[in-house]
Amino acid sequence: MSYTGSNAATSRSPKAGSGLIPKATVPLGTKKARKHPLEFIERTLREQVVGQDDAVTAITRALTRAAAGFRNKEKPIATLFFSGPSGVGKTQAVKALAQAIHNDPKAVLRVDCSEFSEPHAISRLIGSPPGYVGSDLPVIFDKEEIEGREWSIILFDEVEKAHPALHNMLLHIMDEGRVTLARKTHESSADVDFTSSIIVMTSNVGSRDVSSLLESKGIGFSGTRPTPRKESVDQAVRREMEKAFSPEFRNRITDFVVFNPLDRPTQRQVLDLILDQSLARFASAGFAVQVQPRLKEFLLDEGYDAELGARPLILQVERHIDAEVAHLFSAGEIKPGDYVVADRDRRGRVTFKRAERVRGKDTEPAAMLAGGEGRAGA
Repeated sequence: MSYTGSNAATSRSPKAGSGLIPKATVPLGTKKARKHPLEFIERTLREQVVGQDDAVTAITRALTRAAAGFRNKEKPIATLFFSGPSGVGKTQAVKALAQAIHNDPKAVLRVDCSEFSEPHAISRLIGSPPGYVGSDLPVIFDKEEIEGREWSIILFDEVEKAHPALHNMLLHIMDEGRVTLARKTHESSADVDFTSSIIVMTSNVGSRDVSSLLESKGIGFSGTRPTPRKESVDQAVRREMEKAFSPEFRNRITDFVVFNPLDRPTQRQVLDLILDQSLARFASAGFAVQVQPRLKEFLLDEGYDAELGARPLILQVERHIDAEVAHLFSAGEIKPGDYVVADRDRRGRVTFKRAERVRGKDTEPAAMLAGGEGRAGA
């Protein structure tokens, strides 16, 4: 309801119930029965980014605002800053977002900021002026690639390693939603429009402080005590970010998300995701592999590291599962159609046993788990 006349000019605010503004009595809230418009994106992120609920919430909130049209259309859809220790899922979150939006985890324009530590390297992004060395080379900020895809994702990886010149360019992109190329690459304007893009920056700023917190809590390789409280990690990372980036840079970030160190239960879930990827590759080669719980616990014991995150787990799976299965497959001991069970024996060796598939109408190969022992891996 609007009001006009003398009441509009008064400095007093109209009161509810005065007849000028209706009394607010209806509570608002999202009904559980009604699906969220970005529910699929949120579900995909939660499935692939384990133990980082705050990050998923921040991404979903930013995209919801954009999808509803309640954003500044002169700026990028969202400017997200992911910070935290190494190996906790920052880059994985970007890949999962690309998978959810574009059905392709590689649909990301990635800028490795460690390659832009010198000011002259910026020419790789926007090109060199005509007549200068490299003026005929393609630019990373390709107009067609960025503007040609709705909700394109631009990743600035390890942004703290970039030269201040790149930070200044990012300031302009975050503020104006565009950047001007040093030369025209098309007949249209030399401006590249980022207003339909999602800008994501990742950083390891504060990792040393987080490592100190982990050591003070007595965890690390043993994993016998819980990780530090989220508030302590968040404060440590934010303190370091204030030292690394200027206030005007920080103030233009839509959402600042601190990724937490992964505790043991979370890393167990991450291990399952890593194994699923390996098992899918084996299935594409025509055979199936089942990893027994005893072997999973061994891989977790060997690969758990609260400081380094999921990367040691990946190495353990590659060493004890992928490499051993590849050897057996190359030697002809595993053939297409085989069903292989990976386990750990009483001596601590990783073993592989093959079960003959029972070919029947309704028979699953998982019903047969007995068989000869394959090659043992250390």
